Amino acid sequence: MRRPTLAARLWWAIQSHWHVLAGVLPGVALALLSSAALVVPHADIIDALDTDRYRIHWITGSYTLGSALGMALTRFVASRLGLRRAYLFSVVLFAVAGSACGLLDDIVLMTPLRFLQGLGNGILICAAMLIIWRAFLRQREFAMALYGMAIFVPMAAGAVLGGLLTTWLSWQMVFLLNLPLGCLVLLVGWAILPTDKYLRQEKPVKLDFVGLGLLTASIVTLNVMLDMGQYWGWLTSRQFTLWFVGFLLSFSCFVAWGLLAKHPLINLHVFGRRNTTLALAVKTIFSINLAALLALLANYMVDMRGYQWWQAALVFLPAVTCMPISIVLGVMFGDVRNGKLRMFVGLAVMSLATWQFMLLDMYTSKFWMAAIMGVWGLGAGLVIGPALLTIFEDLPLEDAITLARVFNICRALPAYVITITMVTLWTQNTDIQFDNLRQTVQYNVPIVEASYTAAQQHFVLHGSAHDESAKQAQAMIGGWTQVNSRAFALEDVMRDLAIFSGVALVAVVLMQRSTTARNRD
Repeated sequence: MRRPTLAARLWWAIQSHWHVLAGVLPGVALALLSSAALVVPHADIIDALDTDRYRIHWITGSYTLGSALGMALTRFVASRLGLRRAYLFSVVLFAVAGSACGLLDDIVLMTPLRFLQGLGNGILICAAMLIIWRAFLRQREFAMALYGMAIFVPMAAGAVLGGLLTTWLSWQMVFLLNLPLGCLVLLVGWAILPTDKYLRQEKPVKLDFVGLGLLTASIVTLNVMLDMGQYWGWLTSRQFTLWFVGFLLSFSCFVAWGLLAKHPLINLHVFGRRNTTLALAVKTIFSINLAALLALLANYMVDMRGYQWWQAALVFLPAVTCMPISIVLGVMFGDVRNGKLRMFVGLAVMSLATWQFMLLDMYTSKFWMAAIMGVWGLGAGLVIGPALLTIFEDLPLEDAITLARVFNICRALPAYVITITMVTLWTQNTDIQFDNLRQTVQYNVPIVEASYTAAQQHFVLHGSAHDESAKQAQAMIGGWTQVNSRAFALEDVMRDLAIFSGVALVAVVLMQRSTTARNRD
């Protein structure tokens, strides 16, 4: 009998399980789209809420905490409601809490709602992954590629959406749009998702309060450190030291509990599988690269270069276009036997594209940046499918439930931490670069003296008094120095991000050939 072609097998998979894909992928896309849409209009939200760059982390930190707890609680919720009901419940929680944030203008009132929205987000993306994993028994790379597309493409597209909504309407629409879209996702899921049985066990899963408390303490202390570290002084203030010690103790106890407890909240023994651990490292670094790149470029384009929101948003559009194309091509023409090769090539392209952003200065063309983002998207698409398949290969549903939570926590939490760290390093490096440039600006240097004189004459011609024009010229030279300091500092941060992203290549090299690939050979 002639073996069906890959295209025929994929078409059969879609026909057989279209209701699963159509039922959960829109919800995943909505959750990630909404989360990433806040990247570009970040400064507008700070101004609208009358806050600053420290307190704004209340709404991002509370969302991160809620997401991590939602991921950790997925197994507990699913054992009582079933995966279908857990997914639908999370859509309601995410949409209602998220939309309510758009009706508020106080960061204190918004914080608990963002926590609830994050809780819904965490349950949603984990439950959706498990529903898809259970349905696709034979075409799991295809299924994981679609799931990855629903996660990572909206992360890039969210920056575009956030910028356009802010330009055309207002930043509140980033939140308010969750309600109508959430209702649509809920109705579709309710209508077409097949009913499922509860996760059959002798007894329902008991909630591990110790593990939950330790995880909460770890995330809260980490958030406080990231939010206030620069304000207090890194490792130079008593407050930061106390919170740092609290984080080390709570996180160490959480790891020990996950390894030693009989029924921990998250069983960390999943890291005993070599390929699983290495593939998790790859996806963690992948997510960090994506999140940090979006945040840094949005800050550069809007705050530093003065781009309009829609211009900054459209720079990310080539990545949104190229990523799904690359994913589809990888699924259509790839195979489990060349999964490692595809991951390696994709990660190499991502790292090289990130390295190119070291060339950013005050005059870089936005068309050049858009082209590099397109190349980056092509590389990213090659990584998603084989990396997800490697993480979950040959796992029964029970182990997949545990690993789905670990995967999504590793995808979201480190990306949040490293992104904030990168932005902080950018700020610190700017101060260092500014001091260096300021010390080299001597008025007896001909080119600086000529620029200073020309600026002063310009202000005099436009009606300023001589003394006032001198101050204006000094301010202009100082502003130029400050902006160029930020550009030079960004080069260092982009270099560090590219080098860090290249570490994933080592993880790919260390992976063993999969069991499926060896069987096919």
